[in-house]
Amino acid sequence: MPDGGSLTLRTLDVEFTETNKPQRPDSSAGEFVVLEIVDSGMGMDERTQKRIFEPFFTTKELGKATGLGLSTVYGTVSQHKGWIDLDSEPGRGTRFSVYLPASDSRDLKEGPQDNATEFFRGTETVLVVEDESAVRRMMVRTLEGSGYEVLEADDGVQARRIWGGMKRRIDLLVTDMVMPNGVSGLELAREFAAESQELPVVFVSGYSDEKIPGGFEFIAKPFTREQLLIAVRNRLNERRGELQSTG
Repeated sequence: MPDGGSLTLRTLDVEFTETNKPQRPDSSAGEFVVLEIVDSGMGMDERTQKRIFEPFFTTKELGKATGLGLSTVYGTVSQHKGWIDLDSEPGRGTRFSVYLPASDSRDLKEGPQDNATEFFRGTETVLVVEDESAVRRMMVRTLEGSGYEVLEADDGVQARRIWGGMKRRIDLLVTDMVMPNGVSGLELAREFAAESQELPVVFVSGYSDEKIPGGFEFIAKPFTREQLLIAVRNRLNERRGELQSTG
């Protein structure tokens, strides 16, 4: 909305049966909570709408966005068995409707109580390198919540500075593959490994066909907190044979 306008958010409850549920493959019957976000901005043409949830697709100019925001939202909603409806026209604004399965307080738990919980925990120091701030914050909170000490960098240049002063404390590198400012995650891994051959590395990327060297862990964006914790713990524990599935 370059000239201003209105942004409206609202929530509502809906219930679908097998006969009236939306005609789309990811919809289902049941009770849902809907979050609607409506703006009066420029809107989108059909070509843009078809690509809007693709990782790294953005309509903003180079350097202004990474194109991971909506793809991350799409992945998170899908993992929770929901879906997103999009209604937009050029010059008439945009409406996003996010459908999530409803639950009540009786369904809420204190947290995971199974044997896998302890596997996720650790006390090691992890360097997280990720230029997308929302993704980086999620990774940092997830790892710190499981006991890890976390150092964070928003690009390879900052990661090099942190590594230069704290390399002896860093037990694991978690890095995005594609980053701005001319330093990729693969370059970082190779540089750091040259100084510390025992350094475990976990790569993350929005490109599913990214070529990852052998011996490294890889998780595709968008990923869950559990997938991140499993990948980290797998790399730290691999020599003891304590591997878990990320499926």
